[in-house]
Amino acid sequence: MEKRIITGIEIESVVNTDYVFIEDVGEYHDGQEINSFWFAERDGSIRHYNEFSDYDCIEFVSNKLSGKTGFFEALESFKRIIGTKNLKNAIAFNSSCGCHIHFSYLNYFHKKIPYKFFLQMREMFFNEVQNSTLSEETKKSVLNHYFRGYAKKIKPNHFIPRVEMEKYKEFNFGSESCGYGCEWRSFNLKDIKSWREFDILFKIAWDCIEFLCRKQKGYTINGALRINKKELKELIKTDERTINRINPISEKYIDFIDIQDINLNNNEVLEICVI
Repeated sequence: MEKRIITGIEIESVVNTDYVFIEDVGEYHDGQEINSFWFAERDGSIRHYNEFSDYDCIEFVSNKLSGKTGFFEALESFKRIIGTKNLKNAIAFNSSCGCHIHFSYLNYFHKKIPYKFFLQMREMFFNEVQNSTLSEETKKSVLNHYFRGYAKKIKPNHFIPRVEMEKYKEFNFGSESCGYGCEWRSFNLKDIKSWREFDILFKIAWDCIEFLCRKQKGYTINGALRINKKELKELIKTDERTINRINPISEKYIDFIDIQDINLNNNEVLEICVI
């Protein structure tokens, strides 16, 4: 049986308490169970911008979800929790609200597939949003909110092991190291006002995650390129202590955007795996 994609969803929101009643909301990372799919917890980063007169700032965190069926069953369950056909009267997703999706498949995504595949996934997301039936206003809101303070654009140097734990990136690779899968932090629901648009965006999200998982399944690291430490320092702007451990080997120059991974072998020689 083929291994399933495992996901987890975090939906940050401002809830209109005149429409929606959540009996108990737990503290941050200590949520209270709502049903078999969802927990409710506090998140101090969520702000209210006068969307509703009576409100509560809540982050909804899913259990671990198995495969496509589990992913979309959880989203249907979320809609039942909110309990109204008119999303905009019941819940708001403003600029302080993130919507993070954790996902895992065969192996760690970080170090296992090239940087370029994450760029392709990003491009796929932007293209699918632009070509969707979302309103032009929603397209603009979601895409303009893709990069933000808590979800900064990944760069090639984020594939260097010593910086992989930086959390507030488009893709949080440190989450994998903690056993929570790769966290896609740039996905968002900013300013959506209907369940139709909610469904469209999560369908696009699933398509993008599935794309990256297919890339991971089909990819094998194929070779290494050696480089001298002077060029390495210029490429990755690393510190002197690390550079001084690396033996100068060749004068060949490489473009850093093609680097897949960096590590020191037992002979203190730098290996750079490239695509």
